[in-house]
Order: sequence, then structure tokens, then C-alpha cells
Amino acid sequence: TFTMVDKRTVFYVGKQDATTGEYISGATLIIYPGQSVGGQTVPDTSRVLVTVQSIAGSPVAVYGLAENTTYFLYEAVAPDGYLRNIDLYTPFTIAPGGSTVALSVDVPTSVRLNKVDAGGTRLAGAGMALVRGNGVGYDPAADVVAAFTSSATADHTVTGLAVGQLYTLLET
Repeated sequence: TFTMVDKRTVFYVGKQDATTGEYISGATLIIYPGQSVGGQTVPDTSRVLVTVQSIAGSPVAVYGLAENTTYFLYEAVAPDGYLRNIDLYTPFTIAPGGSTVALSVDVPTSVRLNKVDAGGTRLAGAGMALVRGNGVGYDPAADVVAAFTSSATADHTVTGLAVGQLYTLLET
């Protein structure tokens, strides 16, 4: 009896915060095969090979992709508070030996806030609150995302806001 055992390739895919380098959860990542079109390798978006949900703390293992073959990583959904990777289709190749890591790296959303007068001059000392929703009837305990006092010299930066979520800046 002869038994032949082939080691499966393993590929790791993950989502990283561009600022901290930490692996984050909440991204939907898709792996597409490559195809040759006009002498260039491009993603074959008609064939989804693997769909992966990112997890916090480490990349996710994907098994069985062929060595020396070009694949494409696509971020279909970014986690709340992050901007989707602008490189929509990231090419990668499984290295000989089968161990490769491909990452989608996202920048947290960011907004700079300040208080100005009608002429555009910064005003210091105003109590400000950034709240979820339209600001009407908000719950201070649940809806305030950031509270700060305005400065005549610097903006107040808030990161990690959800894309598509309505926020309102209120003077308190």
C-alpha cells in the first residue's frame, strides 16, 4: 500500500487598521481567481472562490489555493468606522510552500470639527457635541459620540464614525 499525502496550501487573509496595525473584525473579504485579458491578469469577478469575515486579533486561514497562481482580494464591506480599502482588487500570489498573507488595510474614518463665526474666524470656549442622528430629541447618554470645547487654534478630531450614518454637530 502506498499513501501519498500532499500538504495543502494555507493562505491568511485579514483586515488591519492602518493606524494601529491591529487586526479588526467586521470586514467581508472576497477572493477571486485571476484571468488573462489582453495580456494582463485581472480578477474574474464571475467566480467567487472564498468569502471571509475578518476577525479581531489575527488573520483567517484559507486552505487549498494553488501555488504560483494570481488571485485577487476584494473588500466588499468595511467594518463600521473604517473607510473601505481604495485598492478595490488587490492581487496576490500563493508563494511556493503555500504560506502567504494578504491584507486589506483600512484607514479609520476621521472628521475635524471646530466653531467659527460668520466670517470664518475660529472661536474658543464653545461647548460642542457630535451626536448620532439629526440632533432632535437625542439621548445624551446614548447618542453623544464626542463632546469637546472649541479652540481658537486647533480642530477637534473624531475618528471611527460609521459611513452612511447621520451625525449632527450641536453647540451645547
